[in-house]
Amino acid sequence: MPRVREFLRLIIYPVSLILLLMGASTLNAQINRGIMEGIVTDAQGAIMAAVQVEITSVDTNVVQRVTTNDSGYYRASDLVPGKYRARFSFPGFSTLDMTAIEVPAGKTTRLDTQMRVDATRQTVEVKAEAPLVESGGQF
Repeated sequence: MPRVREFLRLIIYPVSLILLLMGASTLNAQINRGIMEGIVTDAQGAIMAAVQVEITSVDTNVVQRVTTNDSGYYRASDLVPGKYRARFSFPGFSTLDMTAIEVPAGKTTRLDTQMRVDATRQTVEVKAEAPLVESGGQF
């Protein structure tokens, strides 16, 4: 029995302590950082996949780029607390810029957005027809 206790003391206790400390450092990192997440839809409320989202820190100018998934959801994590701006872009839609977004430490900031169709983009259809040639009858 003394050998088992010696084994526990030499192996199990230090491993347990290491695991405990690793968990504490992960928790500390989560507390010191923030998250921004949301859903992107169009004007009719339909979800939009593959929207490019750029989250930029106003203080440091560091940019984090994410893309919405098939459910229109995006998530930017590990953000240093502070003010941010977000830019949403998708072909055929107006770019949407949002400013003065506050991201606090240890919190999730929810930012759902709605994209609008770009009114300046229009499709022009041109039909090319061969001109009629009039013949005078005699050559």
